Amino acid sequence: MKLFPLGIVQHLPYSYSDHCPLLLNTEKSVAFIGSKRFHFEAWWTMEESFEGVVKESWESGTRPLMEKLERLQFFLKEWTRAKEKEKEGLKKELTQKLELLLERGS
Repeated sequence: MKLFPLGIVQHLPYSYSDHCPLLLNTEKSVAFIGSKRFHFEAWWTMEESFEGVVKESWESGTRPLMEKLERLQFFLKEWTRAKEKEKEGLKKELTQKLELLLERGS
């Protein structure tokens, strides 16, 4: 199954021919927004702030399910970017400290 901005293309099973029929679904409600596919990351569950991000997003109104899921996806993408920046900064800081300690030891 492939996702496009305007719908979904599905390859259907075939039996007598080497041609594969396609099913095109152009309903906007089933199309995903954005160019990259969204994937849940297991490391998110190990972060203390993860549950709060999910709660904040989910409880922020009485929207239809698909809108809530899209909002949650947006929140998680933004939260992930911030976490990755934070971890990159910590990595640089720790690398500098390690280099300093190694210089002193030699």
